[in-house]
Amino acid sequence: MRARQGLAECDWAAGRREEATEHFREMLRLNPNDNQGVRWILAKCLLELGRDDELEHLLEEYAEDGSANWAYARVLLAFRQQGDSRRAQRLLAEAMRGNRHVAAYLLGDVPLPRRLPDYFSPGEKDEAVLYTANYLAAWKATPGAISWLRRRVKAKQPRADKPPASYPPARADNLDDLPQVKDELWQADILRLPAWVEVDGTPTRPWLVLVTDRTNDLILAYDMSNQQPTADRLWEKLAEAMQSSSVGSPHRPGCVQLRSEDHRHAVGRYLEQCRIQCVVSGDLDQLDSAYESLSERVGSGPSIPALIEVPGMGPKQVGGYFEAAAYFYREAPWRRVPSDTVIRVECDKFGTGPWYGVVMGQSGMTLGLALYDDLEVLREMLSGRLSDEEAARRTSAITVTFGEEFEVAIPDLDAAEQFGWPVMTPEAYPCAMRVNPGTSVRPPLAWELELLEGCLRAVPEFLAEETHTPRSMVGATSSGDLELTLSWLE
Repeated sequence: MRARQGLAECDWAAGRREEATEHFREMLRLNPNDNQGVRWILAKCLLELGRDDELEHLLEEYAEDGSANWAYARVLLAFRQQGDSRRAQRLLAEAMRGNRHVAAYLLGDVPLPRRLPDYFSPGEKDEAVLYTANYLAAWKATPGAISWLRRRVKAKQPRADKPPASYPPARADNLDDLPQVKDELWQADILRLPAWVEVDGTPTRPWLVLVTDRTNDLILAYDMSNQQPTADRLWEKLAEAMQSSSVGSPHRPGCVQLRSEDHRHAVGRYLEQCRIQCVVSGDLDQLDSAYESLSERVGSGPSIPALIEVPGMGPKQVGGYFEAAAYFYREAPWRRVPSDTVIRVECDKFGTGPWYGVVMGQSGMTLGLALYDDLEVLREMLSGRLSDEEAARRTSAITVTFGEEFEVAIPDLDAAEQFGWPVMTPEAYPCAMRVNPGTSVRPPLAWELELLEGCLRAVPEFLAEETHTPRSMVGATSSGDLELTLSWLE
């Protein structure tokens, strides 16, 4: 039976997932008492294959299992079936009472050790390590699961599900008696800060309501919140600024500039009642300057290079890369190859290479694609002969990894929202980097991103064909077709 389990695990690692699953099923039929723990492996396989009905039957068949494997498998299945339901929340609470360490490993707050433990004790860290090593890929393959787990685990308890505070619109007729400075121009807007702050343990980008006096170069009023403010809140801050004596006596301006037509429609009616002109302008120069100053005070956290800010890189190319990354993620090529498989990539266009591609994601720890330019260093890494520190010192590669939105540069995040670039799941935001020896990283240059975009398109197709000979392929990119030759490295 141990030999058959080894065969099944080899089949799974090699991408022969149907064969592996059948082996595990047959082993449970032959040994229903399952002293080998095969049911835990089969549950992981069914989750990754999306066979929720079969998993539900398996969980019921071994309903007395009190392990973390079973408890957290129930949690993930409940989330897949019903989302953030009371049942999923209840099962998560029960699972955490059984082993409170699992979530920290799943969320990456605590890194997995390089060497997995040989044995485990129920409820202890070694059980959490083994669970995460086996099930992390299934969690990451479930859209929204990791984000949901983070919100639920890190939320302050007790947590009241109350609606955000609302503010009744200020009465415009109460402001009409204020003196008016007709040549004074104000600017007002609702913006999102380019910074992540932790709210209940979850990274959040705060919103800012900002009112400025362009004529006198003053910040009149501002308000930060974790939820997107309404236009009524914008009007509230305008009314507050008019009534404030902090920068002079209360008064009305002659004109207020807003950035959007929606805000003009919502706020303009109040301003008109106050006999204040309301106009839409795409250039709120003084407000934007004040916004940048306030943003610096909040701090932007770790500096993540933005592709959209690389010279020569525009929305068209970065958008094409996002589309290719979404295609790569949807195809999930990590299900087809072992983690030590190397694909040789040749491309004459840029006069570099060859490159050596490795698909990441078999363990679920990191999903993505890496293109290495030093084969010897890559071989040493795959063989385990290099320590993490030595690998970081010698690695030279172009990489794309998938993660949550706070792992992507904020200018790229804003551009993706503005232009509608695709992202497959809340955990599938692509982050491209050029890694140089010595652990230094930078955003890829335009040609490097084009090569990466072409490979994101070509690699899944190459793996799907299961060819054993070099294959000339065309990777469609935003700059045109990119000719590539892909082959297996012996």
